[in-house]
Amino acid sequence: GKNGFFSGKSGLEMTVSDWKKVIDDVYAASDKDDLPSFILWGGEPLVSPCFDEVAQYLHTLGFRIGIVTNGVLIDNHIDTCKNLIDRIYLSVDGPEKIHDSIRGEGVFKTLCKNLELIRGGKADGSGNVRLPGWDAPLPDPGRSVFLF
Repeated sequence: GKNGFFSGKSGLEMTVSDWKKVIDDVYAASDKDDLPSFILWGGEPLVSPCFDEVAQYLHTLGFRIGIVTNGVLIDNHIDTCKNLIDRIYLSVDGPEKIHDSIRGEGVFKTLCKNLELIRGGKADGSGNVRLPGWDAPLPDPGRSVFLF
């Protein structure tokens, strides 16, 4: 988005063929009994028109897959997020009021609704969200909250 980590940056969008070449190169150089993980990030990965196909290719080869997302577009990729993604790192800016003041009204509720859509999937329970600077009491002394 306009305030995101890569705002103001430019570059070429990778095609599915580009992604597969990179993935094949990593696969060829890897120990097949200990494949590395891929974390899809860099802006919002769920915006990419090749997200589902790239995730499927990674999964087929046996890579573990993580994504860093704001969660708003999960509903457009339910099957992929539920069945292929091993870890989902969510961008949450705080409780609903704070989150929505930064991301836009209703975004927190959309995020929560979308997490319900993938509950019970492969990444269930592994999404860990850090809430830096939030002073509200949390169940985990490490200040981490499991959202799903």
